[in-house]
Amino acid sequence: MEGCIAEASAFEPQPQIVENQTKKQTSVFYEEDKFFLHYDLRKRIRDFVDSHPSQKRFVVTGFTDGCGDHQYNKELSRKRANEVARYIIQLRKGAIIKMRWVGEVTGEHTIRARRVDVAVFKNKKNIVVPPKIIADFYLIDGSGSMAGGKWNKWIRA
Repeated sequence: MEGCIAEASAFEPQPQIVENQTKKQTSVFYEEDKFFLHYDLRKRIRDFVDSHPSQKRFVVTGFTDGCGDHQYNKELSRKRANEVARYIIQLRKGAIIKMRWVGEVTGEHTIRARRVDVAVFKNKKNIVVPPKIIADFYLIDGSGSMAGGKWNKWIRA
């Protein structure tokens, strides 16, 4: 259509640095109505902490199954999270623990519901290089079909 042509000049595209956050997590599973850390649970937590030697910040979340009163379950999940947090602090002096306890998440009566999750978050920087331009010109449709990531990728190129 007449009037829809634009002239553009090119410049050397600069790589962009994009920051992503990754989450690594392990879980320890409890017998019904228990919150103490027996040897197997301690070993699993220790292995996880050891696999992240420079990590100081941990997120610990306690859960219970759907059996029992809501207040009781909330207190039991707090006790579980507290025991795990204490053990992490023993393993890693100066560790910062963000604790949560949520009680029952599902109405299920399974060992997978009776757990504490231990998570670490890491920020990772990735360098994104714009695509190599291999033609003399490109027609970029700005009408909406290239909205979002595709449009921005070509604009940066």
